[in-house]
Amino acid sequence: MKKRRFGRTEHRSTVAIFGAFALSEVSQSEADEVMEMVIDTGVNHIDVAPTYGDAELRLGPWLAEERERFFVGCKTMERSRDGAAREMRESLERLQIESFDLYQLHAVNTMEELEAATGPDGALQAVLQAREEGLTRFVGITGHGLEAPTIFMEALDRFDFDSVLFPVSFVLFGDDDYRRRAEELLRQCRSRDVGTMAIKAIAKGLWEDERNHPYDTWYEPFQDPEWVQKAVDFVLSQEVTGLCTVGDATLLPRVLEACQAFAPLGEEEAEAVLESADAYEPIFGRVGTQIGTDYGWMRRVWRPDLLIGGVSMRWRGMVGVVALLVIVVTGCAPPTTQPEVPEAPVELPADVEAAAKEVVNARTDVPVEAIEVTSAEEEEWPDACLGLADEDEVCAEVITPGWRVTLTADGEEYVVRTDQNGSVVRIED
Repeated sequence: MKKRRFGRTEHRSTVAIFGAFALSEVSQSEADEVMEMVIDTGVNHIDVAPTYGDAELRLGPWLAEERERFFVGCKTMERSRDGAAREMRESLERLQIESFDLYQLHAVNTMEELEAATGPDGALQAVLQAREEGLTRFVGITGHGLEAPTIFMEALDRFDFDSVLFPVSFVLFGDDDYRRRAEELLRQCRSRDVGTMAIKAIAKGLWEDERNHPYDTWYEPFQDPEWVQKAVDFVLSQEVTGLCTVGDATLLPRVLEACQAFAPLGEEEAEAVLESADAYEPIFGRVGTQIGTDYGWMRRVWRPDLLIGGVSMRWRGMVGVVALLVIVVTGCAPPTTQPEVPEAPVELPADVEAAAKEVVNARTDVPVEAIEVTSAEEEEWPDACLGLADEDEVCAEVITPGWRVTLTADGEEYVVRTDQNGSVVRIED
């Protein structure tokens, strides 16, 4: 496995950086098989987060024994000093380590979140304090969406981060505006000696059938080995340290093999791959019509230590099913009441539903197929701009009547507001 210098950290990271989301919903025995494969291929850099389901718990036994083998990067979606400090301590405990190599502000997807995280009482202050105490050596920032390059160039002007992590793929680079800003960010990182990590390298597009698909990814990845290799070669031919591997354990071997076989693309080869980008729809949309960039405060997915009344959020639904079966079997039906006549359901356009679920998925990491629409209604936007332009009067002309969609994900309720096409999205808790 090829290695590259990870900026000023001086660590020689493998071009494949293990994205531990692949361990989010597997057993310990399954995680052990994955980790053995990761070690066998020589990977020496791990990226993990407390929002990645069981990943920290699955990694813990391995890091307790193999800490010196890996450069460990973790991250927080907390935006306050106290919240970040608390989450950092929790992650250290679950990972069974005494310190991180890198700790990152995670999913900083808007300028408002950047302002909150880097403010006087923001999460960055907790990370800096942790660095002084020896709990982390380096400080980074991560994000998703088409605005990531712009936000991170601003972030680097505010603080001298040691690393950045953001989306890079040939499909995304098919958008000339995104490519221009991404390449400028990479140029600035090189000049500042900042380590760079790419995500979504093999993202092909959104699932056509979001309820039935073979991989544990919210987007459809390239699956054909030839296209996986092309996607990996393209990303690693950019000025990045490495790419974070796919978040599905069954597809991981294919990505690791592609990273091992990586050969830099020449200019003509890279352009040939880019020419095929128009055949795919970027997972974040295109500049000017993108969805999901205003993620706001992203909530953490289920973890076994987040219990309510001794029953986890994930299992409370199962408890309800068991209770219903008991009622049916025993005949102990509850008192009946006169049923209300439901109103005729509003038919929600498929593209609006897909956009709404995409944004909730991006905020929570709950799989799209597990997100449920509970209600939808059309509504007017008398003064809503939703970030289309700087002036309210311009926005009022652009926005037409839209949709208010209520969804549930992992026991939590979210309200997503879109225009009629679902191409512009705002989410509310």
